[in-house]
Amino acid sequence: MPSAVTPEAIDAGITRAGLLVGAAARIFAGWADGFQAHCNELPQFDPKLSAMFGGDPNIVYYHSYWRLEPHEALVIDVTPPDCPYWNFQLNNHWMESLDYRYHRIHLNKHDAQMRADGSVRVVVAHSDPGVENWLTTAGHDRGTMCWRWIRAEEHPQPVARVVPLVSLCG
Repeated sequence: MPSAVTPEAIDAGITRAGLLVGAAARIFAGWADGFQAHCNELPQFDPKLSAMFGGDPNIVYYHSYWRLEPHEALVIDVTPPDCPYWNFQLNNHWMESLDYRYHRIHLNKHDAQMRADGSVRVVVAHSDPGVENWLTTAGHDRGTMCWRWIRAEEHPQPVARVVPLVSLCG
């Protein structure tokens, strides 16, 4: 039979929950600050660090920071490997997803428009340049981003670059 709930047990539980929330916020803020060293690039996230924080060993992550002016676009090119699933997502500084309910801020294996050669190009911009796979910044001018390969045997490096938005408009 479970023991009775006591004010002391509730206090201890709330204290532990508060410590967890504070620690998670510090960790993610620290990661986001570190990602700014390679802004608008997508290097592979350290698999050992990912595992240390409970990351799935079947997922290879590419984390970074993005920052765009209104006249710029972030273009990401890669040829996805054979894998059950992959996705790319835009987040805010705290590594929280941007508002996917009202904005297209992510792509995955099933909804991305692939090129004839099997590659994919993702375009991140404040306004729609009229190209396939455009993701909106949802009113943000910066944040974090993540690409992931799930259960892939190969892990191709996404190549990202900032270009003038006008260079993409048809």
